[in-house]
Amino acid sequence: MRVVLPWPLRVFERVRVAPPRESGPDLSTTSCIDVRDPHAEAFLRERLATLKSDARAVEADNWWLLNSNLTDLGYVRLVIDIAVALTADGRPPEDISVLDWGGGPGFLSYLLEALGFRTTYFDLKSDSPSYHLVLDRLSGSVEYVDDPVALPFPDAGFDAAISFGVLEHVPDPNGSLTELHRVLKPGGMLFVYHYPNRYGYIELVAKMLGKEVHDRRLSRRELQTMLVERGFGVVRSTYRYLLPRNITDYPRARAFVNKHSDGIYSFDAALTRIPGLRALATTLNEACVRR
Repeated sequence: MRVVLPWPLRVFERVRVAPPRESGPDLSTTSCIDVRDPHAEAFLRERLATLKSDARAVEADNWWLLNSNLTDLGYVRLVIDIAVALTADGRPPEDISVLDWGGGPGFLSYLLEALGFRTTYFDLKSDSPSYHLVLDRLSGSVEYVDDPVALPFPDAGFDAAISFGVLEHVPDPNGSLTELHRVLKPGGMLFVYHYPNRYGYIELVAKMLGKEVHDRRLSRRELQTMLVERGFGVVRSTYRYLLPRNITDYPRARAFVNKHSDGIYSFDAALTRIPGLRALATTLNEACVRR
């Protein structure tokens, strides 16, 4: 079910950047940065941390504000991966339009805009003060859901679309994928990330402990089959997160994770590359191209 492409999207390189040296630029005065800049990751991490600090002043306990440093690092590195993939053919970010489908708090659009991309945020309207704070800072369009499936956008209007933990929640996944296929340009990319893995052990343990878990989970083969049947080709597939990320009920463990997020993330990434073991990871990430 994998599609081999004859163009630069076959190379979905990963960028790992060390924190800036003392002689580096003052990131606080920078509004936008190139994804290949050696300070790109540090810049995005600082931007996200500042955004969350501002948001906590209006709403302290929203879910995204409770994420650990490890979870935030994961978001930043996935945004960088997406940015690298979308610019692999040499196009500048300002020429690339991205639909943030089910954008939630809007921080993914915020980070993509910090890399120069043109974004359109799309989700249910929320009364959350922290959501409004972020959405007010976006330079791109902010659109709200009128129909649970149909998208209010013309055919072939976007170069890319991102779905971070969204597809598993919609009432009609196949219908939603058909709509995403319609609004993407031929050759446009769809990133279905943080989809719950059917065999992820953390959710199984959480269920036994009486915790809330996802009702809809798929294996990698099942998810890829659904994507292919809706007209997408899978160009990159990865398992993510064998280690717990947020552990909100255990303050000492959470503090340890926050302090050592870089090392834990690297160790976790190594674990998810081990055949067999990786099948127990929490989420699936599928990068696809519209055929």
